[in-house]
Amino acid sequence: MAEEDELYNFLRNRGVPEDTLNRMIEQKIDHSTVITMDDNTLERFLPALGDRVALRHYCDNGNHVKQSRKLSLLEKLRKKMKLGHASNFSEDAGEKEECGSTRKSMIGNKNAYKDTRRIELGWIHNGKQVRTKCGGGTRKLSVPKTAGYDDLIELGKELFFPLGQSKKGPQVSFSFKIYDFQECEMPHDITVGGLYESVKLGILRFYLVSLDLEESEASLDDLETSDTPSEQQHDDCYITGETYLSSDDEIQFGPVEDPDYTSDDTLYIDAHQEEIPSQSRDVTHVVTHQEEIPSQSRDVTHVVTHQEEIPSQSRDVTHVVTHQEEIPSQSRDVTHVVTHQDSAPKVLRLHRVNIIHDMIEQFKDASFVETRLSVVFVDECGIDASGVARDAYSGFWEAFFLNCADGETDCVPALQPEYGKEEWEAVGRILLKGYQDHGFFPVKLSLAFAVCLLHGENKVTPDMLIESFLRFVTPFEKDIISSVLEGREYDMDDLLDILSRMGGHAVPDGDAIKDTIIQTAHKQLIQEPMYALKMMAASAQCTLKSLLPTVSAVLALYESKIPTAKGIIALLKPNEKQPSHSKTMQFLKLFIRSLDKDKLHKFLRFTTGADVICVSHIDVEFTDVRGLQRCPVAHTCGPLLQIPCTYSTYSEFRREFGSVLDANYLKMDLL
Repeated sequence: MAEEDELYNFLRNRGVPEDTLNRMIEQKIDHSTVITMDDNTLERFLPALGDRVALRHYCDNGNHVKQSRKLSLLEKLRKKMKLGHASNFSEDAGEKEECGSTRKSMIGNKNAYKDTRRIELGWIHNGKQVRTKCGGGTRKLSVPKTAGYDDLIELGKELFFPLGQSKKGPQVSFSFKIYDFQECEMPHDITVGGLYESVKLGILRFYLVSLDLEESEASLDDLETSDTPSEQQHDDCYITGETYLSSDDEIQFGPVEDPDYTSDDTLYIDAHQEEIPSQSRDVTHVVTHQEEIPSQSRDVTHVVTHQEEIPSQSRDVTHVVTHQEEIPSQSRDVTHVVTHQDSAPKVLRLHRVNIIHDMIEQFKDASFVETRLSVVFVDECGIDASGVARDAYSGFWEAFFLNCADGETDCVPALQPEYGKEEWEAVGRILLKGYQDHGFFPVKLSLAFAVCLLHGENKVTPDMLIESFLRFVTPFEKDIISSVLEGREYDMDDLLDILSRMGGHAVPDGDAIKDTIIQTAHKQLIQEPMYALKMMAASAQCTLKSLLPTVSAVLALYESKIPTAKGIIALLKPNEKQPSHSKTMQFLKLFIRSLDKDKLHKFLRFTTGADVICVSHIDVEFTDVRGLQRCPVAHTCGPLLQIPCTYSTYSEFRREFGSVLDANYLKMDLL
């Protein structure tokens, strides 16, 4: 009522007649109705324009005062709650007041601050990650933000060495370190909170790394030369008073520091190949398994590398029969060992015509990287003993570069609408698994992209960009760009067409042409596939970087994998016993030297299953076959190449072997 009296007193002071005021009182026109009333309706009561304008102004000021009171109460409440000031706003017809600074939520709210952070802590013993059933596993816990190197060591000892004991031995027998999530030793002067602030990860993982002391290493050396039962109980696979644990309770972690070192329960025997009966040479059995060792022979585990079917009666000794491939000499400084569980391998069922989709869908499961795989092509008879797997990785990357990549000689992934985070991470796992298990690395992948994937963008040099870019563009474009870089004559219109096709907008000057080409190369090779690069790195960078720790190692890898006539001939291991064998071997060498680059890739694909060099040798046998049955036969799991020694001239040899390579023997889409 007080507000209404003030309203009517205001109108009386302006000389509005009493009968008009009485009519307004009868119609219940008050402070709020004046604000919402349109001008025509208000004119019935107040004919004078000045009275209407003055009345609206009076009511608006009263509403502002009321709103200001509300805001002042809210400010007092915020002050008591120790919150920041809210942005001023007005509820008038869409008018808003812009504030100079944005509101920062929860400023000063001490209840939201936490002194601890969640971390994951694992255990690595002598380079191998210890599983949960052996006392290891990954522990999730909260630690103070101020926790440092020494605090994490003490925490790890409490978790993995309760009462100072573990299945690997007493705590006093080991020295300890802390590794961070990058598998590098954690700096001593940084805290958990500081590391979170610097790397911006959701949760950090640390590893307690235990190493045998020198006294323990000396005792282990003594154990290797002893075969008494009393000494066998200290073997790494045994625990006093406990049941026998097989050696696959541990996973090989990272690169092997010393390739000459062997554990106390492993005896490495030189690789050899036993003769395979001719009727079964189309299938090579290479089995990887571990079985329990009888008590009298538990001190030795034989790791035998050969190709033969293992008879059932020989299972009294644990055999780990694998196909081990020697890394070419240019990259032998990198050694990697993968130890799989003693369980049935996962079967990777693939269709050749749909190999990209099949492999990506199955490699979305991250456990495939740590699992032994057996590859099966649907409606084909091959049995996987490394050869089929190499064929699968070769087929995948061949189809991938054809359908999902940009480039000519060298390629980079092209972003696909249907490919998201999971798909590109799966591609990274395929890259990692192929190199980890079989030494297969697709050299058609641009070198600049591969270096950025493994070691970061800062390791990609301008010269590397230019070299990769020249292999990325078409031969015509390569000639134009080479002419520009070498200072030879070129057509400026052709250069502008190339740059405009790749997104260039400026006409380069004479001195800035090289910089423009480098920028364009960086855009095509690094910037455009950056999302695919980051997702692939998330799933593959850590392990691949440990296997290829430097840029020079990556360069040496590419040089060793690219097939050349000289390199392939060096792989051949012939079994020459007769003059006809030597003659045929000379035909084979001459034929290999006559092949161009594409045919060299096909020759390797035919003999080893892979179109890059990823085997240490190719065995060559000679057969006495004549007539229509005479032709070269390859067994990729060996790899073994069988060649008839009945050719009288090189022309016959070249015609028959060339027809094999020219035939589309890998196309199985009609089956």
